[in-house]
Amino acid sequence: MRLSFGNRKLLVVSFVLLISNMAFANSQKIKIVTEHFPPLQIKNEDSLSGFSIDVINELLSTTEVKAEIDVLPWARAIKIADTRKNTMIFSITRTPEREHKYQWIGALEIDTKQCFWSLKSRRDIVITGWADVKDLRTAIAREDSQINRLNQNGFIESKNLYLTNDLAQSLQMLMQGRVEFLLAGELFISYYIKKLGLPKSKLKRYCFRNDGYYPLSIAFNKNTSQDTIELFKKSLQEMKESGALKKIYSKWMMFDGEVGK
Repeated sequence: MRLSFGNRKLLVVSFVLLISNMAFANSQKIKIVTEHFPPLQIKNEDSLSGFSIDVINELLSTTEVKAEIDVLPWARAIKIADTRKNTMIFSITRTPEREHKYQWIGALEIDTKQCFWSLKSRRDIVITGWADVKDLRTAIAREDSQINRLNQNGFIESKNLYLTNDLAQSLQMLMQGRVEFLLAGELFISYYIKKLGLPKSKLKRYCFRNDGYYPLSIAFNKNTSQDTIELFKKSLQEMKESGALKKIYSKWMMFDGEVGK
């Protein structure tokens, strides 16, 4: 079949654009910084794993962009992302204070609900929001961004709020009956339930939308080129639309306990 001049011209233009996009992707070299933050980023002895790591690896594969990933203390990662062009940082909370400091690719999380978790055996506990648990004891990791929100809603440390070293300690306190609740996202609770070998069938969750919650996201240094920003934005959006992001989320979501009413 012979192509008309117009069709041949269109074919040539399309081919040139394809080659140009491939050349652009292959020429890009970015730096990626993050921290050890299970189950989002897990630094193993000789490898990296985690929900966010899987997402970033998929993005790098689809964009064909070269990258180096450094797992660093968070303060150092922030400093590098603030000062070095073409640096990606994740998983970073997108707060109003940070909005102008970075170029944002998008949120990593599918489900942004924060949940109160209690023992399934406590059938007397029924809650619809934060205010309902103020008369009971809640554990939360001392570095959790939700502490201010709890304080604003009447939670007082050592009275009805107990700060722990991490979510693992909060879970142990819940299992031992030292608190009635802990507050955490579902992805995090799923990871630690499996890690600690705890019986997930003994837990129930009460989830609600939280206006004070800011999503964990992917961002770039503010001086990164718009071509790079748009490339990653498009790729992340395609992951959401194709179901690829949801598939990764499902891989790390293992909770199948009871949902509170």
